[in-house]
Amino acid sequence: MRQNFRDYGQMMAVDVTYNLIKEKVNGVGWGIILFLGLNAHNHIVPFAFGMLNDESEETFSSLFLSLFEMLGREPETIISD
Repeated sequence: MRQNFRDYGQMMAVDVTYNLIKEKVNGVGWGIILFLGLNAHNHIVPFAFGMLNDESEETFSSLFLSLFEMLGREPETIISD
């Protein structure tokens, strides 16, 4: 996934889907966040993914900072819904 980002990481699409994974104890839904891009053949390639237990600004900020540190840089453009 890091190689995909190094090669095609100018633009990153981010998508979050909630409540796919339900915790058995209290029924709280977890979110799955996908970081995707397009390669030279316009095929979708994964850069990274993660799990979120809430939608707070602190959670998103921490996730993005960790991601960019792991990947070594930020993309030029981020697209999200």
